[in-house]
Amino acid sequence: MKKLLKIVAWCLITVVLLVGVAVVVVPAAVDPNDYKDDIASAVKAATGRDLRITGDIGLSVFPRIGVNLGEVELGNAPGFEPDYFARTQKVQVSVELMPLLGREVKIDTVQIEGLDLNLARDDTGRTNWDDLVASDQEPSTRSGSSAPLAALALGGVRLRDARLNWADAFAGQHVAVERIEVQTGPVALNEPLSLSLSFNVEAIEQALEGHVEVIGDLSYDIANQMVNANDLVLNASLKSPQIPGGATDINFNGDVRFDQAQQSISLSGFELLVPTLAFGNTTGSIGLGGDISGQPELGRFNSEALTVEGTLAGGGLPGEKLAFKIVTGLDLDLQTQSLALANLKVSADDLSGSGGLRIDQLLDTPTVAGELNINRFSPRALMAKMGIDPPQTADPNALTALELQTTLSGSPNALSLTPFTMKLDDTLMKGNVSIADFGAPAVKLDLTVDALDADRYLPPGTQAAANPGAAAPAATGIPLDTLRALNVEARMAMGKLKASGLDLDDIRVTVTAKDGVIKLSPLQAKLYGGVYNGSLTLDARGDQANVSLDEKLAGVHIGQLLAAVDADTGALDLSDASGDLSIASNISGDPEKQVYALRGTAVEANVTGKALPGGQLLAHVGADLNLDFDKQLVSGKNLQAAVVNLTFPNGTTTTGTVSADTLDASLGAAAYAATGLAVDLKKLKLSPSAENLPVKFSTDRLAADMAQQSVSASSFALRAAGLNAIGSVDVTGFNGTPSLVGSITLAEFNPRHLLRRFGQPEIVTADNKVLTLASLDTRFNLTPNSLQLDGLKLQLDETGVSGNVSVADITNQNGIRFNLKVGRIDVDRYLPPNIKAQAGTLGAAAAALPLELLRGLDAQGSLKANRVVLSNLKFTDIEFELRGKNGVVDVNPAKALLYGGSYVGNIRVDARGAKGKLTVDEHVERVHIGPLLRDLNGNQSLNGRANLSLKASAEGVTSDDFKRTMNGNAAVSMVDGTFKGVDIVRTLCSGIVGLLGTTSGSGGETKFSDLSATAVIENGVVRNNDLLARSPLLRVSGGGKYNMPRDVINYGLQASLVATCQGQGGLGLGSTDLSKLPSASVYISGSATDPKFQFDLTQMLSGFGEEGGSGGLGELLGIEELEGVVLPGAGSTQTQEQPANQTKKKKKKKKKKKKQSTNESSDEEQAIKELLKGLLN
Repeated sequence: MKKLLKIVAWCLITVVLLVGVAVVVVPAAVDPNDYKDDIASAVKAATGRDLRITGDIGLSVFPRIGVNLGEVELGNAPGFEPDYFARTQKVQVSVELMPLLGREVKIDTVQIEGLDLNLARDDTGRTNWDDLVASDQEPSTRSGSSAPLAALALGGVRLRDARLNWADAFAGQHVAVERIEVQTGPVALNEPLSLSLSFNVEAIEQALEGHVEVIGDLSYDIANQMVNANDLVLNASLKSPQIPGGATDINFNGDVRFDQAQQSISLSGFELLVPTLAFGNTTGSIGLGGDISGQPELGRFNSEALTVEGTLAGGGLPGEKLAFKIVTGLDLDLQTQSLALANLKVSADDLSGSGGLRIDQLLDTPTVAGELNINRFSPRALMAKMGIDPPQTADPNALTALELQTTLSGSPNALSLTPFTMKLDDTLMKGNVSIADFGAPAVKLDLTVDALDADRYLPPGTQAAANPGAAAPAATGIPLDTLRALNVEARMAMGKLKASGLDLDDIRVTVTAKDGVIKLSPLQAKLYGGVYNGSLTLDARGDQANVSLDEKLAGVHIGQLLAAVDADTGALDLSDASGDLSIASNISGDPEKQVYALRGTAVEANVTGKALPGGQLLAHVGADLNLDFDKQLVSGKNLQAAVVNLTFPNGTTTTGTVSADTLDASLGAAAYAATGLAVDLKKLKLSPSAENLPVKFSTDRLAADMAQQSVSASSFALRAAGLNAIGSVDVTGFNGTPSLVGSITLAEFNPRHLLRRFGQPEIVTADNKVLTLASLDTRFNLTPNSLQLDGLKLQLDETGVSGNVSVADITNQNGIRFNLKVGRIDVDRYLPPNIKAQAGTLGAAAAALPLELLRGLDAQGSLKANRVVLSNLKFTDIEFELRGKNGVVDVNPAKALLYGGSYVGNIRVDARGAKGKLTVDEHVERVHIGPLLRDLNGNQSLNGRANLSLKASAEGVTSDDFKRTMNGNAAVSMVDGTFKGVDIVRTLCSGIVGLLGTTSGSGGETKFSDLSATAVIENGVVRNNDLLARSPLLRVSGGGKYNMPRDVINYGLQASLVATCQGQGGLGLGSTDLSKLPSASVYISGSATDPKFQFDLTQMLSGFGEEGGSGGLGELLGIEELEGVVLPGAGSTQTQEQPANQTKKKKKKKKKKKKQSTNESSDEEQAIKELLKGLLN
């Protein structure tokens, strides 16, 4: 800088010299241009450089003495390019004339235009101004002195369109400063100087270019040798690929003071701002402010308060925006290599902290010491503000408070926090931690935790591992070299821990790791009245890592523990259960290959409790396992598990063993296989009332592929509860919709014994010998909502069933298909005692319809049965086909043979509407009524062949609805009928003849040639008007109605004798025409379950002693009175209507006639009485 000022001074001296010459020459009326050569020679002599004045020299004398110079060029030093050192296009200087008389120099503004200055340094380090500096340092040969100036004043300096070129071959640097503009205010000694400076700069090698502007007031304190720059403002716009983002602006303002004597510099109230920064996708701004002072040559700087603050934004930042601020005191001494940051305060968004740091050996091996305090903040809120999704925790208030206080010390190879205090939410942690030698870390940790609820920090629905040693075996996945290098001493004490719903107290964990041996011992905790003790040792010194673990739970209240984790124990009360649990294993392997062997693995349990059968549960599990974590393979041999009185939540208890010869599992492919699998349960009790059942299950190979969701047992055998089953099964889709495909054969077993063993109530049947033999053989395809049985062979007692059954949708009863054949079955044997099946046609049971069920029903199938006994009725060759779809169910055709006749039916149920519609069309033809009645009720009093038909429809929901809405037609006919037990016609005729002295007949049967009737059903009312039964002598006709909804009968029968009694034991009557007798009447009322009968024989038996008889039996036979005979209906018809005196007259007449008759007539009268009594009874 000093050398550069000397160069500028030489330029000014040259200019002043030219001005001086001009002032002398002008008064002498000499043209100054004539002295250009003299001036050049003088410069040459003084500097050794060539001066070329190519422009004109202009002079002015009054009122100012002024000089105007045109183009002037000063040559460059030898060996440097270009050939000129400095060049100006125009220089203008003027001095006021009058003040010169008082020895005062007042110079107007010096104006220089087009200054072009070339500064250079060659590859040897020589500059092109070294010779000028040397000539300046030569001692002056001038002698004498001149009087000092009374005053010197300069109006200012104005430099326009200047250029500075710096070529440094030594450093390989080339800088061009162009368009330099300088403007100063008046220049006076000890007075501030205003300065305005601007220029463009370009650094070729750094590819830097930019524009710089400087404004400020400069002052120089000569006495104190201080330069002050007040209100200095510097603005720069720079561009370069080396600048993040390619370009930036720099703004500086403040006061700068340079103390030349102390060689110190200070910046007061300065602000340095970089408003635009770019780092990839991140942009921002940063500012530095405060007061700072220092001695650059000594490397000392200090500040009471230095502030750095800024903002960053962009996709690379969490939350895309970050604001930060750092306030600190600074004391930097590069000679002692120390840096102290006092009263340090840091904030970034919601995160803030304070402290102080001191760094020593700053330039060699730094060491740091200090205090750090992080103020309380919410990690959850901070993550959300930074655009990070906070973890979902069971407690939404978790991760809302964190603070830290610590004293730290460290170096590039060590760090310690001694002590530290951290509080996370409600958990307070204190301790010391140190790490020595980052290359081979030696870690020491001593941690104390008051209480921690780990479940709060887990995702909802998950639980933490409560076992302090549960994660220890995972260390075997760490490479051996890493394990061998561990050097750890750690102790942790925790007052309370809640994990997986469990409450643990007084947790103690000690970890040591050195020379390849890692020990976690002891592991201790108290829980639910008991104690956990464990130890784990990992030995990594050999070619393979070996792990030994031994963990025990003793005296733990199992009931309390299960209640804490909300375990469902069903009906089993384990509130008083307690016990011991132990786990032991020796683990060896190669961590690099991640292959391990577990030998002698054993788990044992001993639990006691009142609810346990026998008061105790004993269990043992053992195996030898091989693990390959790289290939994710598990294999095992000699797997064994044994339990005594194992009780399940539903009350099932079991004692037995499970074993397998081998076990292979591919965890990556989720495939598993076991050979020689055997389950031998000595006792299995499914309920408190059930028997203890032995169960044995075995299979040669059981394979499971979880990826394909399949399990298969190519062949299995099962013996349990009297069941012997063999078969095979493939299970697929068990994680979604499971499907079971296979075959099963059940050997003969006793269903009654099976129910008894399972504790189920016995089924009471009319025949206790049924349900004693069953067997099954079928292929099956099952899902939770579908069923398919093919090749079904079921034997139940003497009944065989074969065929196919499938249900595509069990829930909605869709896709039901069946094709079944049944041999012979006696349904009555399977019914409860003293209960008969309801006989009737196939349509009889359809009175009450399950409409919702029928609307969704999709069924189609056929059933054939060889022989069925129902209500002691025998049916053979039963066939029916069923079709149900879209709410319409058809049973058509339905066929059966019964008692020499046949049944054919067609039944339809339409459930599509709000009400169900039932349509039946059924026919029974030529059925032998006698055997049917004999089998139905043991009475074969009626014989003959009968035909029945019913064609009707009804609608509704309940059976009462169908009764009210029934409409249709019915018909019945019978031929060659016989009523056994009495020959009504013969008895009647013989009795009449007996009145003439002939003996009457008894017993026999009444035959009728035919019987027929039709009925019309309207809205549940059955009307019949054409009942007709005919025999040689007897005719019966009738009509009436039956109201089904009200269950009311209103029906009447008319019975009359026709023709004569010839051939019917009535020889004595000859050819007497009995058709002239009036008919007898029978009235039926009441209900179908309790009918009432009323007989009216008044007309038929009229004429006994009555005057004006109407052709009754008495008149026909000439008999006036039958003593002791009470005529049905006589007291309720005409007799009741006759006056009392008329009745007395009739009685007198009858007595009188009786006295007049002969004694022989008494026998005939008695015979008729007996006949009528018999008929009426």
